[in-house]
Amino acid sequence: MKFGLMIHHGPEMADRNMWDMTRAFGVAAEEAGFDSVWLADHWFHGPPQNPPGWSPMLDVWVALSALAAVTERVQLGQLVLGTPYRNPALTAKMATSLDVVSHGRSILGLGAGWHKVEYEMYGYRDWPDPPERLRMLREAVQITLALWQGREPVDFEGRYYNLKQAINHPPPVQRPHPPLMIGGSGEQVTLKMVARYADWANCTGNPDAFRHKMDVLREHCATVGRDYGSIVKSWYGWSLIGRTEAEYEAKLAALGARRRAFHGVGGTPDQLIAGFRDLAAAGAEVCIVQMNGEDDPDMVRFFGETVLPALREA
Repeated sequence: MKFGLMIHHGPEMADRNMWDMTRAFGVAAEEAGFDSVWLADHWFHGPPQNPPGWSPMLDVWVALSALAAVTERVQLGQLVLGTPYRNPALTAKMATSLDVVSHGRSILGLGAGWHKVEYEMYGYRDWPDPPERLRMLREAVQITLALWQGREPVDFEGRYYNLKQAINHPPPVQRPHPPLMIGGSGEQVTLKMVARYADWANCTGNPDAFRHKMDVLREHCATVGRDYGSIVKSWYGWSLIGRTEAEYEAKLAALGARRRAFHGVGGTPDQLIAGFRDLAAAGAEVCIVQMNGEDDPDMVRFFGETVLPALREA
């Protein structure tokens, strides 16, 4: 099993320099043995009518490019980009540039997007409904792969996007191209799209829910003639670690309403190891953990020292 760290830009970072904290957690993840580092694609997060509840956010592309300069080994990705926020040809160009800057460590995470309030606050109009956003995502994936295949220039005429003689130079460092992750758990559309196009799948949920999603993905792969084993199956959830159960419980209580609603794995190192083994048994090959509420990069190192070695063969 491999591990990624999702650096959470939460209120615990609000009184500190956001880049200094992001750099500290990214460097700690690399030193701790994590395989990848991830950032969210948001411009703010939280209730817009209540500024004290906002989470401070850095632009995902700027911050990942900066992390590329202070790390050497970890892969760098977005969990995940909201397709409606950017022209997909521009997104493909930015992902390619990150791959060049990082010497081949970029992972491109794409999703349909969901944060309507954020979208409207920044001046975008006519927030698409979910089916339309998924259709936009499909076109974005097709454009990205066309630009990455090297048979340029690229023409594309779709319902939402059009390219005319588009080129993508310099090309990505990774061959045939950087890994493409499609994030989301929708069984009828999203996971079918993963089976057809993606290198990585990303879902959340408890082990039973994750296993079910992977069973659905396996069926879609069989339908489209895709090798299920060729897709990296990744899980995303929150995680908190304590040296003792009392320390973990205190951290969990301090989160209060900021505790993420989706499934997580928390506790002492032994408890975390057991929880991640359950996810591995459910089919997770990569676990991307978000340590929301954590303000000490040394706890990332503690995670690496006590949890990761036990799970490398899981």
